[in-house]
Amino acid sequence: MKKLGKLTALILAIFMMASFVAGCGNETEANSSTPSSTPTAQQSTAPVESADPVDEYAYRMPITDDVYTLTAWRAFTSAYLSDPNEIIANIELEKRTNIHIDWKLASTADQNAAYSIMIASNIYDDFIVQGRGEPPEYVGGIDKAIEDDVLMEVSSLIEKWMPNLKNLMETNVTIGKDIRTDSGNIGQFPVTKTELQPSWLGPGIRYDLLDNLGLAMPKTYDQLHDVLVKFRDDLSMPQPLILPATGYSDMAFSLESGFDTAPTFYQVDNVVKYGFIEDNFKEYTIMLNKWYSEKLIDQEFFTRTGSSDFTAIDRITNDLTGATVHMMQTMQPQYRAVSPNPDFMFRAMPFPQKVEGNVSHLSRPSYYVSNNGVTIPVTTAKDEYKLEVIARWVDYKYGEEGAILMNYGVEGVTYTMVDGQPLFNDFVTKNPDGIPASQMYRVACDSDWTGLYMWQRERAIMDEEDYAAYTIWSDSTKRDWTMPLIEMTATEGGEYTALYADIQTYVQETYPSFVTGTKPISEYDAFIQQLKSMNIDRCIELQQAALDRYNAR
Repeated sequence: MKKLGKLTALILAIFMMASFVAGCGNETEANSSTPSSTPTAQQSTAPVESADPVDEYAYRMPITDDVYTLTAWRAFTSAYLSDPNEIIANIELEKRTNIHIDWKLASTADQNAAYSIMIASNIYDDFIVQGRGEPPEYVGGIDKAIEDDVLMEVSSLIEKWMPNLKNLMETNVTIGKDIRTDSGNIGQFPVTKTELQPSWLGPGIRYDLLDNLGLAMPKTYDQLHDVLVKFRDDLSMPQPLILPATGYSDMAFSLESGFDTAPTFYQVDNVVKYGFIEDNFKEYTIMLNKWYSEKLIDQEFFTRTGSSDFTAIDRITNDLTGATVHMMQTMQPQYRAVSPNPDFMFRAMPFPQKVEGNVSHLSRPSYYVSNNGVTIPVTTAKDEYKLEVIARWVDYKYGEEGAILMNYGVEGVTYTMVDGQPLFNDFVTKNPDGIPASQMYRVACDSDWTGLYMWQRERAIMDEEDYAAYTIWSDSTKRDWTMPLIEMTATEGGEYTALYADIQTYVQETYPSFVTGTKPISEYDAFIQQLKSMNIDRCIELQQAALDRYNAR
């Protein structure tokens, strides 16, 4: 683990000292699972008395009179910190609430195995940070975990002690819908947004090379083709375009989108489709095959595994390649830091279209509710006071004050208020210890696992060119065909997983051959028939059933 520099360590020490002074009334009490004098639910949950209706959802702080310790399981890996309690926002959170979290940590690399071991042991911490539809997730989903008497259904906690979350659910219909399962259960306190985040993955191109060649930003496939030819011929570029090892971008749909298809499931007017068996995807594949034969695509793309291989910082910055099908907004400073070219400029490229002016329907989706969140084991449900403490502590993160803390850190330390809005300061954006802003905000904040997520904060830690990607990508795709947050039943999920795992493996192993020409396009129909023989139509049916239930929530 990389250690923090002296300045950062000093600030952390100041916060820790403040927390210690505020909460060191009695060492035994601070380490006890219950406070020395437990208030009743009515006493401890009383909101702040205020004549201002804006403060309707404010809580009395601290939540408990004495330091109260909760245990919690979480996957966590950081290059700079050893524990979430070292995050600046969490140090201040403990000071404000008097709630100390004793984290039981698993590394993100082995979180699935660690989670499975915990479930098998039937020994749980007070709450768990886990996924819903993504790892680490209970096998069979939230409903199955509730049915198996592992996790608690938490609607009553929201009703009694979580006015901030309740308000979000009532004022945003989609949040109220997405937070529930098809059965109507609420088994998780998830990350929520009040505003959808624009596409944050998409195509990118070496704009300085375009400028040097006197070329305009490509907006169509034909224009992109001509640019790649220029990169190949005029610049002797060996890999004008990089593809992922699979030959498709299953996160960003960067090149496929203009053909109104995607290498996954999507819906058109609430009818589920699977891209690889659609005529549009075959047409797209024919184009890729042609480009590959013209040496416009990295000839070894299928050998390069892992996201770092196809984003290929070394190849992009050393003029070996000019465009990628996958770009994160934080790449610009990473590229510039290693590029030998002072004029280096990597810019977001619009999703290419068949006809200039078209707007496609698919790109990286965004939801009001995330799959990450807090769940409560039924073992905790036996302790009413503990439930109240957890609920109120989590709910603080859904209110404005708590959300700003968890998203921006501490005013005067990690952010300042400008025209009534929080903005990261130089401590985050130009950290004196040399920590990149893309990592420093994770030292300052901890908003990725529950509470209200303010994605607008990224403005301060992003290069101007990276931030412009939001507009560039959003103007070229509507995202109205992406799947909502559907959820299968335990029975459906088991069947689907068994079928789709084999299908996914077959596609990943076979599809690159059509791009390279190892398999001729004339065999693509046989590829589709093989997918059908592997029951892709049944997978579509299961997706459709889940979509229908979602629409009926």
